[in-house]
Amino acid sequence: MGGWLLGVLRRLSPSARPEFVEGRAGASYPVPNSQSFIFLALAFAWVCFAALVIQTRQTNLLAAPAVLSVIAIAAEVFLRRVAPSRDPLLWPSAVLLMAFGLIVIARVAPNFLPRQMLWLCLGAAGMCAVAPARFSLRWLRRFKYTWLLIGLALLAATLFFGVNPAGQGAPLWLSLLGVFFQPAEVLRLLMIAFLAAFYAGDGPPLAPLQGSGIKPALLMGGVALALLAVQQDLGAGALLLLTFLFMLYLATGRGWFSLMGFAALVAVIALGGLVSARVNLRIQTWLNPFGDPLERSFQIAQSLIAVASGGVFGQGVGQGFPAFVPAVHTDFPFVAIAEEFGLVGALTVIALFAVIVLRAWRVAQNAPDAYGFLLAGGIAASFAVQVFVIIGGNLALVPLTGVTLPFVSYGGSSLAVSCLALGLVIHLSGQMSSKSHGAARMVSSSQGLLRQPARVSAGLSAAMLAACALAVTYWGVVQSQTLTARDDNPRRVLAEQAIQRGRILARDGQVLAVSSAISQTRDPLVSRLAVFARQYPQPQAAPFVGYYSLNHGLSGVEESADVTLRGARSFGDALLHRPQAGADVTTTLDLRWQNELAGQLAGATGGAVALNARTGEVLALVSAPFYNPNTLDKEWDALKQNPSAPLLNRAVDGAYPVSGLGLGAALGQAQTASPVQVARALAGLPAALPIHKTLARPSGGSVVWQAELRGDVVVVTATER
Repeated sequence: MGGWLLGVLRRLSPSARPEFVEGRAGASYPVPNSQSFIFLALAFAWVCFAALVIQTRQTNLLAAPAVLSVIAIAAEVFLRRVAPSRDPLLWPSAVLLMAFGLIVIARVAPNFLPRQMLWLCLGAAGMCAVAPARFSLRWLRRFKYTWLLIGLALLAATLFFGVNPAGQGAPLWLSLLGVFFQPAEVLRLLMIAFLAAFYAGDGPPLAPLQGSGIKPALLMGGVALALLAVQQDLGAGALLLLTFLFMLYLATGRGWFSLMGFAALVAVIALGGLVSARVNLRIQTWLNPFGDPLERSFQIAQSLIAVASGGVFGQGVGQGFPAFVPAVHTDFPFVAIAEEFGLVGALTVIALFAVIVLRAWRVAQNAPDAYGFLLAGGIAASFAVQVFVIIGGNLALVPLTGVTLPFVSYGGSSLAVSCLALGLVIHLSGQMSSKSHGAARMVSSSQGLLRQPARVSAGLSAAMLAACALAVTYWGVVQSQTLTARDDNPRRVLAEQAIQRGRILARDGQVLAVSSAISQTRDPLVSRLAVFARQYPQPQAAPFVGYYSLNHGLSGVEESADVTLRGARSFGDALLHRPQAGADVTTTLDLRWQNELAGQLAGATGGAVALNARTGEVLALVSAPFYNPNTLDKEWDALKQNPSAPLLNRAVDGAYPVSGLGLGAALGQAQTASPVQVARALAGLPAALPIHKTLARPSGGSVVWQAELRGDVVVVTATER
C-alpha cells in the first residue's frame, strides 16, 4: 500500500509534467492548474451541502460552502500573486479536507458550524500571512527561545486558568473574549520552529547542521512533556514526543537516538497501563475493541461498526448514523466520512493527507537551507504522526488518544495551527525557484548528508498512511458483514424500524397485522425514513398470526412468511435510499371460526383447531390463555413469569397424551401430540369422529379431548384439567 501511495504521488509529482517550471535543487512546480483542483473541491462541497439542505430543509447550512468558496478562491488568487512558484497541490488538498470537515460538522453538530467557519477564516488569514515567497522567516528563527517560552507559558497557564468548553473534562483550553483555543496545538508548531532553528544554528543560510548538542532541545522537550503529563493530555504529549524524535533523526542522522526515544515511549505507555486506570482502559480497548462493547469499549466498537456500515461506496451524505459514535465531530470525523462516503471517501481522505505530507517532504529535501529543511520536515512529520495517531486510533491500529484530525475535526485552534503550518510549507515551496541553479547546487552539496534521513522519514510517513489505508479496507470491506450483523449495532434496529412490512390478511381480506407509521422524522440530521410499528387489529388471532418484535423476535405467520412480509431491496433501492416495503400475505384464517373457538376456551387452558378436512387448510388456531401482541414488549417479563405460560401456543406446540384416541397409526405411534396434529390425523379418518375422551397426563392432571366434524371442518379442542 505504501508503494501504491508513493507511485500515485510520483505520477502527480511536478517532474512528470512537461509544462512545469524547474526550480531549486531540481524541484519543479506547475503554475497554472491549481485552481482546477480548487473548483473540484468546492463543487464537491456544494453538492454535498445541497443534498443536506434537501434532506433537512435547513438552508442556513449553505453558509458553510459559501464561506469556504470565498476563502478558497480568495486565498488561491492571493497565492498566485505572492507565491507563483509554490507547490500547487498543497492548498487544494487542504480545501477538500476542510470541505469534508464542514460536512461532518453539519451532519452531527450543526450548532458548531459557525465557530468552525470563523476559525477557518482566521486560519486562512494566517496561512496567507506567512505564505508569500518574499516573506522572511528570520523573526521565527531569530527569536526561537522567545516563541518556545511563549508556548510553554500558554500551556502552563492552563494549569491555573484552563477551562473545558464542554463544562466537564480536562481543562486543556484557554478562553479569550469568549473564544477558546488549545495551547498544546500552538506549542507543537512552536516546538518544530524552535528545533529547526536550534539545529540549523545561527550561521549563514547554507551552514551545515549543528547536531552535536542536544541537551537544550531535550530540556525544552522535557519541560513541555512534563506540563502535558500534569494536564494528563496524553494525546498531545505523544504527538509532541514523536514529532521531536523525527526532527532529532533529521538533524543528527542518528537513528538510534529516535529508536531509543520510541522505545522509552512504549515503555512509559506500558508502565502507565499498570499504574493508571485511564491508560489501562485505553490499552485494553485497543487490544480487544469488542471486549465490552456496551460499556468500556463502546466508543471504539461503534467506530469500527460505523466504518463497516459504509462498505465500499458509503451510505450517502446524510444517510448514515455517525452520531452513534461519541465525540464523532472532534475525535472520530474519519469514521463519519467512512460511513457516509464509504471506502472510496476514506481512501480519498488518506490520499489527500499523503499528498500534503509527501509533498512537504519534497519541499524539505529541496529547501534552500538547513532551517527550511528542518522546518518543512518537522511539519511533514507532525502531520504524518497526527494523522496516523488519530486515524489509527479510530481503526484500532493504536490506542485512542483523543487528538484532532488536521483540517477535518471540529476545533478552532487545531484548524488555525494546521493552516499556519501549511502556509509555512507553501512559503518554503515558493522559495525553491526564487534562487539560482548555482545556489541550488551549493545546497545539494552542503546538505548531502541530510537527504538519507529525509528519504527514510518520508518512507516511514508513507508507511503509516498506508497502514491506515489497509486498516480501513479491512474493517470496511473484509469485516463489513460480520460487524454490521452484530447485535450491538444500533443501525440494525433503525433499519428494521424503517421497513414497512406487508399486511397479514384473513381469508376474507380482514386485516390481522399491519405496519403503521408512528413518526415521519426521527431526527432532522439522522434519517428521513418513516418509523413503523406493528399493530394487530384482531389480537385474538395471535396464536395463528404470531408476533413481530424487535426485542423478542418473531412467531407464527410473522415468522413463517417473514421473507415475503419484509420484502427485499434492489441495488437501485439501496442507491436511492428508497424505503423497504414487503408484500401482503393472505392466510386461510377464518375469523368466524377463530372467534367461536376463542369463546369456547375463554377462561380455560388448552388449545383448539378448526381444519378443512377436504383441503387441509387451517381455519382457526386458538391457545388459552393467550396474550395481546399489541402490548407484548411491555408485558413480556410478566408473560414469561406467568405460571400458566400464555406465550406457549398450545394448539401447535402443546404435547398432550393421545394413546387412548385410537389414532396410533395416523400419529406414527406417538404418545403425545398437539391439537393441530390430531386434527390432521382425523381429517383422513372421518369415521373416528366424534371423540370425547379424558386422558391422564404423566405430569399430573388430565386433558379432555373433543373432536367433531361440522360439514367439511374438523374441530378439535384439548382442555387441560
